[in-house]
Amino acid sequence: RSRAGAFAFFSLGWRASAFSPRTHAKHQQSMEGTISSRKRKRDKTNIPPEFQKCLSLLNTIQLREDARDFLEPVDWKGLGLDTYPETIKHPMDLGTVERKLLGGEYKDIKGFASDMRLVWENTMTFNREDSEIYSIAEALLGMFDRKFSEIEDMVKKAKESAPPPKKKAKSKASEKKGAASEKKSEKKSKASPAKADPRAGIWKQCMDIINFIKAKPEAEIFLEPVPYDTDPGLANYLDFVEKPMDLGTIEKNLQDRKFKDPEKFANDVRLVWQNAMAFNREDSDVYLLAKKFEDLFERKFKKLTKMLETEGNKMKKDREQFVNILRGMDDNEKMGELVVLIQKHCPDAMEMKQGKEIVIQVGRIDVKTLEKLVKTASE
Repeated sequence: RSRAGAFAFFSLGWRASAFSPRTHAKHQQSMEGTISSRKRKRDKTNIPPEFQKCLSLLNTIQLREDARDFLEPVDWKGLGLDTYPETIKHPMDLGTVERKLLGGEYKDIKGFASDMRLVWENTMTFNREDSEIYSIAEALLGMFDRKFSEIEDMVKKAKESAPPPKKKAKSKASEKKGAASEKKSEKKSKASPAKADPRAGIWKQCMDIINFIKAKPEAEIFLEPVPYDTDPGLANYLDFVEKPMDLGTIEKNLQDRKFKDPEKFANDVRLVWQNAMAFNREDSDVYLLAKKFEDLFERKFKKLTKMLETEGNKMKKDREQFVNILRGMDDNEKMGELVVLIQKHCPDAMEMKQGKEIVIQVGRIDVKTLEKLVKTASE
């Protein structure tokens, strides 16, 4: 019996995630043939390198024993899950993702990732948090996010290392103008060097949460400010809502580094849902959507805060270790290596004093650079 079948057995109302016992038995028997045909199909399909990596990750997940309930569309009729279509507006499964991927239906890898996450999110939305299928979906979602992050990094590096496009021939007038502009920008960059943000990784993960929510079609109503000043039906909006907020504004504030810490970011996101629930009736679609996204966000942010706490403890330990290494270091060559590393990855942590003295502000060094420094210093 499949896991979906096991959950369906509890009747009426216990929520399942994938397909019926009949389809699961059939699937187990044909697993090997399915994978073989998948490989043949992949060999014949000319897809870009980044999508090949996505396909490889998808196939790896498909072969996992704990992913068998997510391979095909949910047979909600066969399982007697009459409320499934009402709860899950956009069903998704790994087989459908594979078909779309091989058919070239995704414009970029973010579209692929959005559908993959939808598979697990649907399961977590429809099932209770204390159910086994919920735990499996949550674990697979976490695993996918980690692996997909590696793909994103590889794609980014590939783009950075790609040769720049050939420039078109310019007239003498435009060349002079370009040269003057170049000198101006060079002078500006020398005058005010870019400062490394030691919390850049934190803001990236906050942005990942926003992008994850934005990718969901039903989140569209929360993406832009509420038009209370132009829509007559929303004329009394400010009577219920003290501070309007939307995901688009939060995204821009993240990009502009306007949040002092992750908690300030979280408070603004919470405001989006609280405002929607304050203005709309409890039985309205908007209220129920806001409640759903509120729960989803809190789960995501809870994971982020736990990770930040763990990283913070590790960073504190690494900083203490690095400071002790610096105090006891008498190898000038090794010290030179460390200075070069800091200068390259975290220039804001270095200050030049009179007499060519270099002061290293350890508190400004980000996590990854600190790990590299400790490793280099310990070699």
